[in-house]
Amino acid sequence: MELGVSRKRRLLIPRTLWIAWHQGLQTAPSLVQACSRRWSALNPSWSVRVVTYDNWSDWLPAAALQRYHTLPELKPAHQADWLRLQLLLHHGGVWADATVLCRQQLDAWLPNRCEESFFAFANPGPDRLLSNWFLASSPDHPLIQHWSKRYEQLLRYPRPRWCKPLQKPLRRWLKTHLKHSPHAARIWCHPLTHRLSAHLPYFGQHYCFAEIIRTQPSLRVLWRSVPTLSAGPCHWLQHHADGGDAGSGAAPRNKPTLDQAPVFKLNRRINTPDQAGVRAELEHNDGGV
Repeated sequence: MELGVSRKRRLLIPRTLWIAWHQGLQTAPSLVQACSRRWSALNPSWSVRVVTYDNWSDWLPAAALQRYHTLPELKPAHQADWLRLQLLLHHGGVWADATVLCRQQLDAWLPNRCEESFFAFANPGPDRLLSNWFLASSPDHPLIQHWSKRYEQLLRYPRPRWCKPLQKPLRRWLKTHLKHSPHAARIWCHPLTHRLSAHLPYFGQHYCFAEIIRTQPSLRVLWRSVPTLSAGPCHWLQHHADGGDAGSGAAPRNKPTLDQAPVFKLNRRINTPDQAGVRAELEHNDGGV
């Protein structure tokens, strides 16, 4: 649903911002540290919490930690995916990947986008309904409840051990043919796929969300009631920093307004805030890094 109101609403989620860097911000790349400082500088009324390997247990209940330790060994990206949903499930607030750059105060735009106590940037690609690098939710929100359960189910699918020489070409075939496919979620989340392939897709969490929306009408109604804000413009700075065509893909050619992109999603390939226009964007609001 497109947002068609101008009056500011009351924020219905906790003013807690979650960022994770498993080794701690002291060892994080300079870009990650700059993004963290920007969140604190622009959102003084919010509690910014940095989650690390050493303090996971401070924020998660014992039952969740016990379930985590029974999961198969996960890559760091899948660990972070599991963590973000658990933090929102039990505490609510906002999850932001460590490379999300805040452009506008959360209180200036999020209340009008989070009127259903849930928000995510939408339609990052034809194979995904949302992006998971910025999520806002109340505790125990039905979308987060069902999403986290479905994702754990995906993580627990037994990985086949048959014919290891065939696993790599099978994975390559699946990734090639399902990339940007609107059918990716149904295929990747199907138990048969995981009886054949040992690969856990990078966007597995996104596909689990698509599956719960497809199969559960009540959740579909909830998702459709969330005001739509496209993820594409949030990648504008990344395209420029990579030296590519900013007009390619879903990112716009011209710099988006704050209304279009209240945050920018970067990645660790930008290993310094000095790259391309990143420093200029950082200096725009907070006087430098």
